[in-house]
Amino acid sequence: MQLIVSIRQNVEKVLVLSNNGEVNEIKNIKEINTSDRRALLGSIPAILSADCVLITEGTSASFDTIFYKWILENNRIEIVPMGGCHDVAAVSNRTGIWEAIASSILIKGVIDKDFRSDESIKN
Repeated sequence: MQLIVSIRQNVEKVLVLSNNGEVNEIKNIKEINTSDRRALLGSIPAILSADCVLITEGTSASFDTIFYKWILENNRIEIVPMGGCHDVAAVSNRTGIWEAIASSILIKGVIDKDFRSDESIKN
């Protein structure tokens, strides 16, 4: 089974593309069994196996990931890079697919100010 998913709020449909070419709509991500859900997440299973997660911008090789591992010095907190600030916000606010997948996990997110205005950061 292959699954194409977006974690943005404006997604109206989730479609599953099977290996035989069939396309089926999923109304709730919980319809997919646990092993397939983990497979769809790719490098994100760390979120599902942790009790506490800090979502950062960037990739696993980014400064953010290295920095927060160093500053927190806590092996019980999983540091997971998710890309851009909008991706971090989606996971941290449990929008889209994250509402169903990570409901029992403590998730916090951190983004850089970069070149954003103070008003943008408040939002």
